[in-house]
Amino acid sequence: MSSTSDPRPARRTSLWRRIALFSLYPIAGFAVGTLAARLGLEFISLPDLGLSTTDVVALCLAAFLLLTAGVIAWAARGGRPLSKLMKLAEPADHAELSQARLQAVLLVLTAILLALPPLISALGMSQWAGIVVIGLLLLLHTVLNIRLFVSCDELLRRTVVETCAVTMIFGQMALFICAAAGRLQLIPAIDGWDVYVVMMATYLVAGLIVSTRRGLA
Repeated sequence: MSSTSDPRPARRTSLWRRIALFSLYPIAGFAVGTLAARLGLEFISLPDLGLSTTDVVALCLAAFLLLTAGVIAWAARGGRPLSKLMKLAEPADHAELSQARLQAVLLVLTAILLALPPLISALGMSQWAGIVVIGLLLLLHTVLNIRLFVSCDELLRRTVVETCAVTMIFGQMALFICAAAGRLQLIPAIDGWDVYVVMMATYLVAGLIVSTRRGLA
């Protein structure tokens, strides 16, 4: 009688390790900011740049997406590196390489879309020109997203659907709490930009959880 080890405890450990690592980013940022202030490096404040707390969160998310895109693009340079990243038994084929590269492009576009609104505002660029550029990039992003969804296999499609469902449930909870706190004047009232950034952060965390549970991360 043969015995096989259950992969679920290892996956659960990997999931919590990734969540713990993700939670360290804001802590590290706070520590670096506090140290910089004590060292007298606080020569430019966020209000001077016209950046709100939500803008800073959006820029941090954009940086995280760019880093993730770089990792995927580097792994997609060949079948063996990508198979190692995706934990495949065999080297990735041409279709999987194409999907990975397209996913990296989508992550870069998402990062640009997140970063453009606060940067346009902070740099004093033309608002109408900015919204036109954002609209065109959003159209390109949507087309590529549909192309990736159609070309991927059933496992990845179900992962995307589950991620959207989890984002809807927990994102709605987070937005309700924020809206209620704003209505009670415990925090500043939220606007559409706040809503989008909260949903994007929720989507990233949900994607991490769902992908790890399915053995894709």
